[in-house]
Amino acid sequence: MAAQGSRRGREERGATLIELALVLPVLALLAFAVAEVGLAWTAENRVQGAVSTVARTGASSGQIPSSDALMILSLRAALPAEDLQGLDRLVIYRANDAQGAPPAGCIFPVGDPSLAPAGSATCNTYTGDFVRSVTSADDARLSGGTGTVCSSSKRDRYYCPTTRKDTLSGPPDWIGVWVRVVHPNPLPFFFDDFTMEKRAVFRVQPDYTG
Repeated sequence: MAAQGSRRGREERGATLIELALVLPVLALLAFAVAEVGLAWTAENRVQGAVSTVARTGASSGQIPSSDALMILSLRAALPAEDLQGLDRLVIYRANDAQGAPPAGCIFPVGDPSLAPAGSATCNTYTGDFVRSVTSADDARLSGGTGTVCSSSKRDRYYCPTTRKDTLSGPPDWIGVWVRVVHPNPLPFFFDDFTMEKRAVFRVQPDYTG
């Protein structure tokens, strides 16, 4: 009887190990899937928060000539390094309302170096490389730098900061910010790198002095 009990115990332990060997890969895959989804969700929240920060900066800047430069610097400060490195496009545009999307002429494919919006779209569109290159609020390539504000050499001339409506009689513009970030997936078991497109729109704060 003792020999039978010992044999039965070994068989049960063996069955348990086999079941564990079968279940562990499934649990591991599930854990990786949950981790990937969690990382993606966290990245989306970070980028959305950064975009909202930039839109608030633009809304508070009003007609300041260096408005776009301030917004770019705000984005550089708000985005984590990996997302800033993956930034493909920033668009600053005049929205029709609080939910307004950027005009179609402002959106270019991933990696497209174009800077001028197509058609008559009212927006300033910047590549990720340009955003990463701006180092000060008076960058000469923008209206906050040297030269004539929003001249033909300025990159913010398509939606010139000094023409943005900031009076109650206007009423004030809705200023929108749209970004596209290609985010690297550190655990590419189920998903490759993924692309995030986020926007935020705020009303330009009225200038009560003028």
